[in-house]
Amino acid sequence: MKSHEKFKDISAGIQSLIVSLAIIIGGVWTVYRFAAIDRSNSLDLSIEAEYRYVETDNKPSLIVKIIANNNGGTYLHLNVSNAPLVIQKLALNNKGEYVATRTYKPTYRSAYDVNDKSLSWTSQSVQPKSKKVLPFFQHLDESGIYFIKFMAPDDISDNILRRFVNFILGIDRGTHWVTSTYTEVKPRSTVVQRKGAAVKPQNREAN
Repeated sequence: MKSHEKFKDISAGIQSLIVSLAIIIGGVWTVYRFAAIDRSNSLDLSIEAEYRYVETDNKPSLIVKIIANNNGGTYLHLNVSNAPLVIQKLALNNKGEYVATRTYKPTYRSAYDVNDKSLSWTSQSVQPKSKKVLPFFQHLDESGIYFIKFMAPDDISDNILRRFVNFILGIDRGTHWVTSTYTEVKPRSTVVQRKGAAVKPQNREAN
């Protein structure tokens, strides 16, 4: 009889512990989701793209600017270490569909010194109520229609609490900031350019 009552007490204790853990995990999950939604609504991304021709080269170069506007009240961090920008040359196939024929993945760098790896940035912070511009440069092989996509994960490497919550909840991926657009790069023969002047930008923006 005593053994039965002792077992019931242990079972009740375990049940209470499980219920308490479930409530705590549920609360943490709810707070995390609301925080994630709030963060995802606080950043506006847009793309500006323009092409230029160097006087001694008939191949165009594409300058892409990622404009990040932080409308929230906390710092946002963009992880730009893993080629966040993708530029794809598009062409029509035999079915009349546009497909990618060439892909470029420029690296975001603070300067162009191939011998200094420290110049490749891993994370960029955007202050609350402020704007940051991330410039990219890519030399292209030809003119045509290009698809541009920027995707960078929310960098939480310096946020111990969020990393712990992600670990507890089994989340291996957080928020990703994404935007994309199309732009046309015209052949040099169709561009009127003064000596030393830049080609008139062909811009497309996407939010």
